[in-house]
Formats: sequence, structure tokens, C-alpha cells
Amino acid sequence: MNLDKYPDVLTLRECQKILQVSRGTMLRLLHEGEIPAFRIGNRWRVQRKEMLEFIERSEY
Repeated sequence: MNLDKYPDVLTLRECQKILQVSRGTMLRLLHEGEIPAFRIGNRWRVQRKEMLEFIERSEY
């Protein structure tokens, strides 16, 4: 999967769009540590490389 058009740090909504999942599913993946993420204030952020690694190793 080519994520070059996305920034180095993704928002929750961008992650949802990439994986084609609901907000609830995305939050579950983050809370369970399936996708390493961090928060800035109350906003989740995911590094693009972490998203690529998740896609490569999973069959979501």
C-alpha cells in the first residue's frame, strides 16, 4: 500500500480512511496497542511508518 500522499503523522480520521474502519474500531486498535500511537492534547496521532507496519503484519 502506498501512503506517500499522507503526512508523516496521521490523524485518527486519516487512519480510518486508510483502513476503511469505523471510529470505534480505530479507537479499539489504538487502545489495545495494535497500532502504536500518541496523543497531542486530546487528539490521537499515528506515525505513517507505524500504519504501514500494521498493514503489513495484519489481516484486519
